[in-house]
Parts: sequence; structure tokens; C-alpha cells
Amino acid sequence: MFIAGDPSGDQHAAAVVGRLNAGLPGIRIWGIAGPAMEKAGCAPVMPFAPFNRMGFLEVARHIFFFLRAKEKLISLIDERKPSLCVCVDYPGFNIPLMKAAAKRSIPVVWYIAPMVWAWKKKRAAVLGRHAAHIAVIFPFEVPWFSPYKAP
Repeated sequence: MFIAGDPSGDQHAAAVVGRLNAGLPGIRIWGIAGPAMEKAGCAPVMPFAPFNRMGFLEVARHIFFFLRAKEKLISLIDERKPSLCVCVDYPGFNIPLMKAAAKRSIPVVWYIAPMVWAWKKKRAAVLGRHAAHIAVIFPFEVPWFSPYKAP
């Protein structure tokens, strides 16, 4: 299960989805996927465009969409029992899903960690507590997550 909520996450995750599909024939990848991830072989479970909202007011105006989407994805986690959940950036939406997956003993890989060094430093502890692995994109980010159990 992959969850990407914006075009940047879609582009980055598409490369991973493509490599997984090439290296593991028969793998089933599904989730919140934009056009690049779909092209790489991720089956979307909801339309991608409504997720691409930025800023507090924009998200607040669409809060019921996000709440329903979260409920639907948790329901799909319970139904499909994925062997792995990959959260691609998008922390405001993905953190609750990471917690739900971890609570169900589904390992979570956080791909492209939130910029905890710039704001919301407490997110490092949240990811460190619930993720099975945190994949950062800048080498200087590693020490921000090193104190926690997630490699």
C-alpha cells in the first residue's frame, strides 16, 4: 500500500513502484496514486486530484473529504491487510494512517520524511515511534531521527 498526496510524492514514489514491479513479478501495489504512480503500476483506490490541497484553509475547507478518505483507507487496511504501508511525505494525512497501520502490526516505511529540522520537530519522535523504517532524502536529516527505534 502506497499513499502519496501531491505531485512531488507521486513522482518520487513512481520510481519505487516501478522498481518493485520490475523486481517482484506478481506484486500487487495499490493506494493513493497520481498519474506517474499509476503508469508505474500502482492501482489507485481513490481519485488523486482531491488530495492535492495546500495550506490550512484549503485543507479545512475540504476536511470532510480527508476524514472520509482516512476512514476508507483504514477500512482497506483492515480488509486487504497489506504486507507493507509506504507513506510518501504528506505528513498531515499520512501520520494518522501510519499510526493505524502500525497499530495493526503492518510495517510502515516513511519515504521522504517531513522536514522536522525546519518545523514541527516533534514529528521526528512520532515517526520514530511508529514507522518501521524512515527514508530521508538529505544526509543531514539522519541525526534528527537517529534517537528513535526506526532505522
